[in-house]
Amino acid sequence: MKRFLTFSVVVLSLFLYTCNSKTERIHRHILKANEYIHLSNYEAALKELDKCEQIDKDNPMASYLRGNIYATHKQYEQAIEMYDIAIELDEYFVDAYINRGRSWFYLGNKDKRCEDFLKAESLGATNLKDDTKFCK
Repeated sequence: MKRFLTFSVVVLSLFLYTCNSKTERIHRHILKANEYIHLSNYEAALKELDKCEQIDKDNPMASYLRGNIYATHKQYEQAIEMYDIAIELDEYFVDAYINRGRSWFYLGNKDKRCEDFLKAESLGATNLKDDTKFCK
């Protein structure tokens, strides 16, 4: 009986170790993508985001990080499209509003910029005083 229990514990441990939940796998790919972004390895980051979206195509963080990659490359229209998706999937995604507002700023659209910064502020962002002072 003792052997059976020991064997069962080992099998259960291996099962739990190898069995990853969908959320854990998504989280792992998001973390890897974020690491690659910080290392300026955008191609690897995009591959991780692709893996994330294969698991869950409606992940707002994946769209947000894609937007950040586009914004880094000064492709602001594409960045805005990605932030739009992130916000559509999570209407309370404060950082997506902030970065979309910054992208609007670089495109010269003050009204949309202010709209996004004020929305982020209404959701609790506290670091936008300089960005919103010209909006009110």
